[in-house]
Amino acid sequence: MAVTGAMPTGTGLTKFAASFPQRFFDVGIAEQHAVTMAAGFAASGFTPVVPLYSSFLQRAYDQTLHDVCLQNLHVLLPVDRAGIVGADGETHQGIYDIAYLSHMPNMSILSPSNFRALEEMLEYAVEKHTGPIAIRYPRGNTQSEHNSVPFVYGRAQLLRSGTDITLIATGRMVLRAWEVCDLLSSVGISCEILEIPTIKPLDTDAVISSVSKTGTLAVFEDGVSIGGLGAAVAKLLLETGVCAKFAHFAFPDRPIIHGRVDELDREYGLDAKSAAEKLKGLLRNGDTHEN
Repeated sequence: MAVTGAMPTGTGLTKFAASFPQRFFDVGIAEQHAVTMAAGFAASGFTPVVPLYSSFLQRAYDQTLHDVCLQNLHVLLPVDRAGIVGADGETHQGIYDIAYLSHMPNMSILSPSNFRALEEMLEYAVEKHTGPIAIRYPRGNTQSEHNSVPFVYGRAQLLRSGTDITLIATGRMVLRAWEVCDLLSSVGISCEILEIPTIKPLDTDAVISSVSKTGTLAVFEDGVSIGGLGAAVAKLLLETGVCAKFAHFAFPDRPIIHGRVDELDREYGLDAKSAAEKLKGLLRNGDTHEN
């Protein structure tokens, strides 16, 4: 079953609606109803898919928690426009979904860095997963082509081995990690790149293994710094007693202004040049940086 909240074109459901009209439901601008309706479908044995923009899924926070997660129902939430949305405007920035979904019990969160991984995640989420699951992906067609490893639920992917610093990234920021790696490598800094396709549950063994080797890490994510991937990684290191220099590249705790993605990355220090300069200082002086 596919359920949309007045966004069949924006979420790519027009072909599905034409091919399977009996399994397509447009509930209008009523995201809360869409999620609870999907919970009813799941409780009845169907597999509902509810693609919503990240900023619109916020409206259905209570229904996602109460009707889906607490009852551990198999509802798939493709979270469209996750991260910075550029021309859609300040109110549509999709930078909060990692934070507001990660604390929900039974919820899993996936984040592809390219179209191939998105297809694999959708196939897994529909055919194999049990329980609530969200797949967050950005607006636009920017993707990383560095990763050809098949998606495995719950497993991080080591894209490059290194000895000086671990670059941890998810989603569109995987490409940013490669750009930063190129800049650091040009001055003799050896980077290890660890992609996180499954944000929750986090592959704790992979993170600990890499950071224990390099002793320094930077986390890149297209979301807010509070409650995101970086916070989860920092918590893991504290709980396991792994000491490391730490930098976190994410959006700050204030409204993010309107602007193109590249403009906002530079404005908030998430572009490759700014990140590389800060990491050079981290490695040289041991200073940590929080964006």
